[in-house]
Amino acid sequence: MAPRPVHHTPRRGRAGDVIPFFGGPAGQPPRFHVLYLKTPQDAAEEAAGGTAWHHLVSDDAVSWTDLGEAIGRGAPSDQDASVATGSVIERDGVFHAFYTGFSVERRKAGLPEQGVLHATSTDLLTWTKDTAFRTLNAPPDRYDPHDWRDPHVFHDEEAGEYRMLVAGRHRTGPAGRSGVLALYGSSDLVGWEPRGDFLAPNECQVHECPDLFRMGGWWYLLYSTFSDRQVTRYRRARTLSGPWLSAPEDALDDAGLYAAKTVSDGHRRYLVGWCPTTDTGTDDGTWQWGGTIITHELLQRPDRTLGARVPEGVVTAAGPVRPAAVEPVLGRWTVRERGAVAELGDAFGWCRLGPLPPQGSARLRITPSDGVFELGVGLHVDGGLDSGYLVRIRPGLGVLELDRFPRPAYAGVPHARPLPRRPPGGAFELTLVWSGQTVVACVDDTVLTARTHATGGDWGLFAAQGRCAFELL
Repeated sequence: MAPRPVHHTPRRGRAGDVIPFFGGPAGQPPRFHVLYLKTPQDAAEEAAGGTAWHHLVSDDAVSWTDLGEAIGRGAPSDQDASVATGSVIERDGVFHAFYTGFSVERRKAGLPEQGVLHATSTDLLTWTKDTAFRTLNAPPDRYDPHDWRDPHVFHDEEAGEYRMLVAGRHRTGPAGRSGVLALYGSSDLVGWEPRGDFLAPNECQVHECPDLFRMGGWWYLLYSTFSDRQVTRYRRARTLSGPWLSAPEDALDDAGLYAAKTVSDGHRRYLVGWCPTTDTGTDDGTWQWGGTIITHELLQRPDRTLGARVPEGVVTAAGPVRPAAVEPVLGRWTVRERGAVAELGDAFGWCRLGPLPPQGSARLRITPSDGVFELGVGLHVDGGLDSGYLVRIRPGLGVLELDRFPRPAYAGVPHARPLPRRPPGGAFELTLVWSGQTVVACVDDTVLTARTHATGGDWGLFAAQGRCAFELL
């Protein structure tokens, strides 16, 4: 029997933007909930556009149960012809979902395409659309009427009211830098009043899927961008009034994880987003909207920047894999009880570890000498070393990459993240989790998510130039 995938992919359709929440009805233990946008199962229906909210639930943020549709789509002429991203908040035992309604037909009729809507539930399972709620459309004097989405609702204790962030665009200025997070306020989650701009940094087209939380005495604002680079990024501030400043590395992952938002049980905070599929199911296809839901654990570093790692439960659930063999293939290798040491001079070396199972995890401590050009783990590598993927660390550049070979000469490395520089003689601790097509690599608190499209093949160790010791932990 095939192992249960550690990352959730719907049986049909694709999983898109997430709405994570931790809690539950009174008298029941709180659980992790991920409401997520799901594309229609029918290709023709998907071509016409439209998503609905579906519901995952978990006790540990690792093993998820799909409960099916939570909030369904309206008629084509309704504001919620497509039910899109939002947030959930609880008040007095009632759960409130604020979500985006998309309607192409309304735009054709000269009406706003996007607006904020409301639904309620007493158990997080059955949701009732609030037909009395006054749809929040963009104030037309300041904002583009058709980009007005992804409401994030939170309680501002200092202001004594509920606040809502809405991703929109200013009507004036360069379109690619017109993105704004507008702010609303409410005393009861029913009537909402505009409070001006929360963030308008002249940065990108839209600040999608905003998320806001407090951690270790700092406020953190997450959002996702697609107009300059497709990543989830963050800013931080001492107070909600800002200034909201970016860290030197403001991305939390690469393009392999998009529209990520967070959820906390009071002990750990998790980062949940989606890894895109391609339209052809190959490395050369075009990235699609939606795919597979991925969960990381979010960390606050001593300097108050953010990092992420693979949750320990995901590493365990994937199933630690031991090498079927340690077989040097290229270069000079010395096999040891728990790994191997490469002495390569000016050459590339490859050490086969056996067939790659469809799902698994591995941890390695890799200690390079000065001058090692690259090192890492190969996945789905064929017997002739003619094709495969490389989870690569470039010590001299301080970069973690996932590359494929062969790769078209005009194409760059598909996925890359900067790493802190290591002191001379310092080791890298690399954690890998692969499941189906998804691969997550982590060095300390820097994580990289990617999708691969090969099956089978081998896994193994590689390095180029110098001496490099690999220890399987």
